[in-house]
Amino acid sequence: MAEKVTGRSEIFKYMQTHDFITDEIARAKFGVHRLSDVIFCFRNRGHIIETVMVDSKNRYGNSCKYARYFLKE
Repeated sequence: MAEKVTGRSEIFKYMQTHDFITDEIARAKFGVHRLSDVIFCFRNRGHIIETVMVDSKNRYGNSCKYARYFLKE
């Protein structure tokens, strides 16, 4: 029987083959709207994931921050 494809499993595969993932990437590619929850679950399973906060501007030109997550395995 084929392995069930989920947003979480696809995010993990993505993290294994890319430098980082952000909330925007998770929404656009996988339809996952709470990446922080997925990352929390991965950490609870023993995966080492680093979070780096990035300064940016939002669509209105205001300062904001977003998280980049890096799989460290």
